[in-house]
Formats: sequence, structure tokens, C-alpha cells
Amino acid sequence: MNIEYRRVPLTEDGLGPEEGPFLEPLGYVLFVEKACYFGVLPPIEILNEMFNEGSIVSNRNFNLLWSPFKLSNEEYRELVTAVETHPEWGGEVDTSFNGVAEDWGHWALIRSMEKFDSQR
Repeated sequence: MNIEYRRVPLTEDGLGPEEGPFLEPLGYVLFVEKACYFGVLPPIEILNEMFNEGSIVSNRNFNLLWSPFKLSNEEYRELVTAVETHPEWGGEVDTSFNGVAEDWGHWALIRSMEKFDSQR
């Protein structure tokens, strides 16, 4: 699944000029543009909250903008497959999270720190 989006640089002086539109695979936007939640694909409910808002700040200080939408279960399964088969995105799928949406970011951060520590 592809997504059309725009980028607005966030600068010390405010907002820069809008860039785009760009049309890229959804996994690219999540794992390259946004640097998705410490490299972990969130559950569909969390992604749909974000997609429904129509914007998010990326790891490179861009506000990413798109028309609000929600993924179907089939589209989410396709995204999972794409993430698992595109190692250049640096993402992974970890289905062990079983908390509420408000706890997702914290869980992903702790999980990435534990993974980093175990690799040392």
C-alpha cells in the first residue's frame, strides 16, 4: 500500500516550505521517514489513531501530513508482510505488546533498550 504525503520542515524559526507530495510505500514512510516507534511496527489500533490524525512529527524534524485514513485488517496484514520482507527499512514486527495505546511508545522504548543491552 502506498501513501501520498507532504513534509513540512520544523525549524528554529517555525515552519519551512512544504515539500511534496510524495508517494511511497507505507512501510517506507513509517520506518524511514518517521523512524517508527524504535523500529517496531505498532498494532493496527495504534497506527489507525495516528493515520486518522493526518500528521505526525518525524525523526528528522519534519511534520508529515496526509489525508486521514484507517487501515483495514487486510491492509495491516499486507503491511506486516512488507515490513518483514524489506530489511532495508530496519523495522520488525513484535506482537508481544498487550497494553493500552497510551503505553505503546513507552513499551517500544523499553523493548528497544533491552534489545540493545542484550546485543552488547
